[in-house]
This record gives sequence, C-alpha cells and structure tokens, in this order.
Amino acid sequence: MEIAGISSDKAESTVKQFYDQNEMNYNDICDKYGGIQGMPTTFIIDKKGNIINKHICFTTKEAFEAEIKKLF
Repeated sequence: MEIAGISSDKAESTVKQFYDQNEMNYNDICDKYGGIQGMPTTFIIDKKGNIINKHICFTTKEAFEAEIKKLF
C-alpha cells in the first residue's frame, strides 16, 4: 500500500521547494482525476490505477480503512 499527498497551493514551505525542484504541475494532475471541487479531496486508487472512490472534504479514518481493506 502507498499513500501519496498532493498539495495544490504554493505555500512557503518544503512543499513549495519540492514543487519547484520537481517542476510539478498540479493542475494537470487535478484534471486527470476529474477535477477538484473542494479541499481536501482524496482519491482511493487501486493497484491498476483505477479510481475506486473520491471523497470531497473531511472523511473519517475508519471510512478510509474500510475502503482500503476491501482492495486486499
């Protein structure tokens, strides 16, 4: 299992440094995953890269765990 975080802001922090060093384009990433309507947005993606679910705004840890466990 892997967890990846993506930030779409350019805050003065290590996120901005990483963003700049790797020439990242979050707009492309957001577009590929169907757009972002609210923050935070979390995607549950299976091993083949298919989007299993999309959560907009707050979701409980228990909800994520239940979804992820179904993938194994």
